[in-house]
Amino acid sequence: MRDALSAFSRLISPTYKKLFEGIFTTLETGLSKLGESAGKRTKAISDLLYLIKSIPMNGNQGYDVLGYIYEYLIEKFAANAGKKAGEFYTPHEVSVLMSNIIAHELKHKDTIKIYDPTSGSGSLLINIGEAFEKYAKNKDCITYYAQELKANTYNLTRMNLIMRGIKASNIKTRNGDTLEDDWPYFDDSDPQGSYYALHVDAVVSNPPYSQNWDPSFKESDPRYSRFGLAPKTKADFAFLLHDLYHLKPDGIMAIVLPHGVLFRGGEEGEIRKQLIEHKHAKGVLMFPLRLR
Repeated sequence: MRDALSAFSRLISPTYKKLFEGIFTTLETGLSKLGESAGKRTKAISDLLYLIKSIPMNGNQGYDVLGYIYEYLIEKFAANAGKKAGEFYTPHEVSVLMSNIIAHELKHKDTIKIYDPTSGSGSLLINIGEAFEKYAKNKDCITYYAQELKANTYNLTRMNLIMRGIKASNIKTRNGDTLEDDWPYFDDSDPQGSYYALHVDAVVSNPPYSQNWDPSFKESDPRYSRFGLAPKTKADFAFLLHDLYHLKPDGIMAIVLPHGVLFRGGEEGEIRKQLIEHKHAKGVLMFPLRLR
């Protein structure tokens, strides 16, 4: 297996090099968990490949069988992970609702760019793509932008997008800290500091809730200079303002946040007031606690 992965990395076309770079790191480092000896590991991998081989992938089923299996496994893993699940997975029903709202708003467009700055498993982006395809002439009219902080979760994003048959040229991903290092730019080669931000048709996200962040020296950051800085102990509005900044004037955004953003005062109350006064809030949907 290690030899096969090494050969893959060495022989892959330069066109796909960046997209696949380091994508199998988690698999490579986790091979030892498949068995105590090389023989046991080889058998485990062989059995797994035998199972995968039996999955129909000729397209005659009318839906993406392998992709749905992958999503199912992520969902089950998330259910067992408890609170940590939110780091990489949005409950399917919530994701579908957000996606249908966004797709309906964008149905008049021939091509769209969609962005998730805390992409997790990538399921939000994929569901938007599937919802928009009902209105689109072809699936290649969607460009996906995704950023994720944690390397292992970032690999989930890439694998999920790739397994859905999305063209490599339509997948733009980055492993980085959304609040510290703004992205995306118009061009990947744009040097950091010249700051030509990309504005997209839709931004969707389920960021980590009420986490600490460092607002130091960010007063002049164009993402926050208009509405102010979120408190350092709660980054919820920092994520929201990042999302809003990357929208086109006619774009649409959907974000999952804790209930506290509706009621807390201080800096958050002032940001909330300005967002409402500038008509940036179209609607709020409240879900029950412990929704999975």
